Amino acid sequence: MGTLSGLGLSAFFWLPSYVERKYTLVDDILTRELANYKIHFVYLKQFWYSAWGYGGSIAGAEDGLTFQLGKIHILVITLSLLSFIIYLFSRKRSVEMIKYFLFSFFLLIFSLFMASNLSEFVWDKIKYLWYLQFPWRFLTFTTFFISVSAGMAVFFLKERIRLWATLLAILIFVSTIFRYEKYFAPAAYINKIDKQLTTFEEIAWRVSKTSFEFTPKGIKTAKTELGTTTIALTKEELKTAPYEVSLISPEAVNIKTVSDLFARKEFEIKAASPFVFRLNTFDFPGWTGYLDDKRIVIDDQNDYKLITVSIPAGAHRLEFIFANTTIRTMANYLSVLSAISIIILWVGAQKGSKRSGRRASRTS
Repeated sequence: MGTLSGLGLSAFFWLPSYVERKYTLVDDILTRELANYKIHFVYLKQFWYSAWGYGGSIAGAEDGLTFQLGKIHILVITLSLLSFIIYLFSRKRSVEMIKYFLFSFFLLIFSLFMASNLSEFVWDKIKYLWYLQFPWRFLTFTTFFISVSAGMAVFFLKERIRLWATLLAILIFVSTIFRYEKYFAPAAYINKIDKQLTTFEEIAWRVSKTSFEFTPKGIKTAKTELGTTTIALTKEELKTAPYEVSLISPEAVNIKTVSDLFARKEFEIKAASPFVFRLNTFDFPGWTGYLDDKRIVIDDQNDYKLITVSIPAGAHRLEFIFANTTIRTMANYLSVLSAISIIILWVGAQKGSKRSGRRASRTS
């Protein structure tokens, strides 16, 4: 029930993303080239040792970042497993704790398996995993479950040697801090202020070109020095204005920007002759153009799939609206209905709890 409720509440996001990703470069960018999962598996020896660095993940076992679990963690998880085996034969064993440990230990092994090259056949079969890009992302779960499973060694041991178990916990805590404290050091210090990191060039060029998988499919692309795909756009081609006009002299048209919001853009136009108006915004399902309240055809047959329309001579009001598609509307309704259902169930549960309390009071 909780899973269905979570999916329903978040449907407004994941459902359109899943259905409409076909209109973007997601499949080309997130599943191929340097993002191909096949070159980002962790080798078993790297769990024991891999050099600490500040680089990235590459093919093979010479990655620029470490995937080691930590020798202390591995030794403690081994101790935890041995103490668990001993605990199984104790008289005061708890079935609940046994189940809890087995569950945590299973998820630990599973996360390690999914991160390692041993699971390649699983990744080959389940294509939805490809969007994770990096199998080592499963180490996020490993970090949690190795701590839980290892920490339970203290619980198992304290049933027999309470004092030593406490001392062991303190020893593990202190030695871990001293052993790994040296790794908590930055590769370099960047001496910049917020103003330098929020300039137009910084945001529109350096940051934007590192993540463009949601740009429309069909835009002009090129290959980088690393052989990866990028948008074939130079820094000089960046547009700072919301629109541009062509096939007309500048003095022949007057354009006033009335609104330049994310989902609504409106302009008042006075033109002496027909011209072409290009909005510096990617065309995507949902964008609709209106000229004097009448819908007009959007042409996006250009290098960057920018919204382009033809404007006749005269005074006009040009408007572009980014409206919901059918799937987005359905997803929004699904999220709202899920929220309402959860509230109704919660109110019902509260009333049921109160009735049970009153009956218990009368009985007593």
